[in-house]
Amino acid sequence: FADLHETGQWGGLNKWEKYGICLITLGAIAAAIFFGLKVGRSNVEDTPPPTRNPTSSPSASPSASPTGAPTDTTYRETFGLGLMIAASPKLTLPRDPEELKGAKNNVDSTPQELAAEFVLYDDPMNFNARDPRFM
Repeated sequence: FADLHETGQWGGLNKWEKYGICLITLGAIAAAIFFGLKVGRSNVEDTPPPTRNPTSSPSASPSASPTGAPTDTTYRETFGLGLMIAASPKLTLPRDPEELKGAKNNVDSTPQELAAEFVLYDDPMNFNARDPRFM
């Protein structure tokens, strides 16, 4: 370490030799990066595209099994009104769907009663009460 303390250099390397060693080291690092990217990326092109989700083909059988839920109008009215009351318990709706009939002709009807009568009796879509689009 005597040379290091006296001259500030370790060994007999001059300035140009140090630059040469730095350039060789940087060249080796650059070559390693270049070859790593070149070899690492060659496999990317060989990867197959992801598999698409299969679609079901048309068939003669229905896609959903029939439910045991009743489909008559009385059930639709009762169940539908129950859904409306459960969804908004603060609404002032009658418990019997028959009491909603004629609400559009009654001047004392609340907006909630008018809407419930429309959904149950006048809506042209006439969704089943168990259909998610009912309300």
